[in-house]
Amino acid sequence: MINVGLTYGGQSYENPTTYAAIELDITGGVTEVMYCPWCGDMFIQIVATGLSSVNTLVVTAEGGLDNSNWDNLDANDASTTISSNGTTLLYFPGSVTPYVRVSGLSNAPAVVGCKAFFGRVS
Repeated sequence: MINVGLTYGGQSYENPTTYAAIELDITGGVTEVMYCPWCGDMFIQIVATGLSSVNTLVVTAEGGLDNSNWDNLDANDASTTISSNGTTLLYFPGSVTPYVRVSGLSNAPAVVGCKAFFGRVS
């Protein structure tokens, strides 16, 4: 689990309200958990590689209050389907749960790669 406190290594010293994204591989179907009780207005960028015309990825941004029980962060309870290589940006305005992760890739071919980049805006 990555514990993102009020200040963390990705924080910009020139502008302390700017945060660098935290890069996590989606391995074994889920990213490492990010714990950030002060996070709000979160962006999650998904970068997919190795997809072919017959492959798709379905990823879900999940949140939880206790690092044990998870639910979809999307207000419409929707997952994101990715059908081509490249970047997909997810945005969650307002406060998010203290524990956040991205799940997906559970049945994707081994050649498919996927990284999640977590960025806190406020």
